[in-house]
Parts: sequence; C-alpha cells; structure tokens
Amino acid sequence: FDQFPVYAQCPNCHRRVLTHVEYKSGRITLIFTILLCLLGLWCCIFLPLCISACKDVVHVCPDCHSRIGTYKRWKN
Repeated sequence: FDQFPVYAQCPNCHRRVLTHVEYKSGRITLIFTILLCLLGLWCCIFLPLCISACKDVVHVCPDCHSRIGTYKRWKN
C-alpha cells in the first residue's frame, strides 16, 4: 500500500474499490514528539499529532468500512 488511495479488492465485501485513507499516529509520530521534547521545543510537541505526513496511513473500504491495509511510515 501507499500513502495515497489505491484500487484494491476488499477482503470483506469482495468489491474492487478505491480505498479511503485515514491517518493514525504511529512510530514516526512518537519519535518526532519525543525529539521535540528533548530539544526543549515544548510549544511544538503537538505538531506531529496534527501533521498527516507524520502518521501511518490506513486504507479502508468506502463501502463496508473494513480495514484493507496499512502503510507504515517507519518500517521495521
């Protein structure tokens, strides 16, 4: 999966759909928040929670709303 909507077959409803993307806080969000704390930038610690580029992307079926896949910004 990618950070943008993709065409995929939903494992729940078996339709081929253009996924809807939702953003969830992930490892990168936590790392940037901790880094801002360590640098003493207290007024900026909530920025990673507001910026979608710092979050993981969850692909959801627009028809049945089941999760199809996830794009993790920081892979193991």
